[in-house]
Amino acid sequence: FHAPHTYVVDLAIPYEKYRSDADRIAYHQRLLTEVAATAGVNAAAISTALPLQGETWIDTVWTLDDTRPQSQRPNANIRFISADFFNTLGIPFLGGRTFRDTDRNAKVAVISARLAATLWPGLNPIGRKFSGGNDEVLEVIGLVGAVRANADQRPAPVVYKPYWASAPADVSLVVKTSTSV
Repeated sequence: FHAPHTYVVDLAIPYEKYRSDADRIAYHQRLLTEVAATAGVNAAAISTALPLQGETWIDTVWTLDDTRPQSQRPNANIRFISADFFNTLGIPFLGGRTFRDTDRNAKVAVISARLAATLWPGLNPIGRKFSGGNDEVLEVIGLVGAVRANADQRPAPVVYKPYWASAPADVSLVVKTSTSV
């Protein structure tokens, strides 16, 4: 990733005030809209984990035709993000697209090139389906470059899901500005 003039703030919205998923999603939407409209801000995004923050949520993933026992299937880091996450952090988009508001009722994901190479070696992953730990079937709509979860390790396979699929209370707000502060 390449993120000059990028700043991060960790946010924990109070659960007592934002109890429902809809309340937390609406809060994040307002936050992103207002921050992105601020003078000098080029892009803003939220994520449940950033590159180099370690492996915080790991789940087993598999293609729909994978007959191996679950213990032999690959693992991937799971991240819940907003649509402008890749642009904000300078993570290269390699194919497909990011999330849209029209995806709100769809089971979609953007995956890292490392995960694509693990699940479908040599094949284009866009439009393919895979499953995860809770047997949820997701369609790949985008492919992005690999990033490291830990500085001293190879890039981890990553599944990026839209933040509204989880409605997290704790996120990192990432803001890319036109100049350094």
